Amino acid sequence: KEREVRMRFSVVCAVALVVLGACAAVSPSNAAAVVWPQKYTMEADFILPNARVNEPISVHYDGENGRLKLDFYHGLDYNVYRVDQGKAYEVYAKWDSHGCFQSSADSSTELTQMLPDLSTWTDLGQSFRQGEYVRHFQLVKTNGAKVNTYDFYLTEEGRPVEFHMLGYDTVFDSHYDEYILQYRWWRPQWVDDREFDVPSVCSNNGVEVPVLADRMGALLR
Repeated sequence: KEREVRMRFSVVCAVALVVLGACAAVSPSNAAAVVWPQKYTMEADFILPNARVNEPISVHYDGENGRLKLDFYHGLDYNVYRVDQGKAYEVYAKWDSHGCFQSSADSSTELTQMLPDLSTWTDLGQSFRQGEYVRHFQLVKTNGAKVNTYDFYLTEEGRPVEFHMLGYDTVFDSHYDEYILQYRWWRPQWVDDREFDVPSVCSNNGVEVPVLADRMGALLR
């Protein structure tokens, strides 16, 4: 009986190790293991605590085909980038309608990425954020006399939860301050192709400009 108990115990331990190993394989246990998909759709809140700004954003990102749509305040303003067609559009609100700027876009046009490259970040282990247990990554950089601290939180399944920046804004390239991106909804490996259609206002009344303004950077600088 003792031998039988030992054998059963050994089997249980072996199964447990296999299960734990499988969990570790899919868990973002280190920064290098986190690879973002080339297609995703998300909704987030872009928050500047010191300026009392809380801006809802929706993002349709298709890095595979050079397409991006950034929507601000539920369609009040939005940008559509079609590198695949060599064009970019900025739709902006006027008093009672919308206007449009359009410019060229080519392979040098960098699509705004709402998710940081974590390959050089430090894995700080488990943390608690926005009511759930998450994995915590951190990057500390010194820029002149300024120390920049970036913290990123995601679930064990790889869903982004929050990007906290105390320093220069690495998403929209802005001045030194506190910035928070809180991700409210996330669907990886999927985009709605209709979101990349040429805006109707641009088809008829688009004003050609050399380059589109850095909408968020101009707002925050």
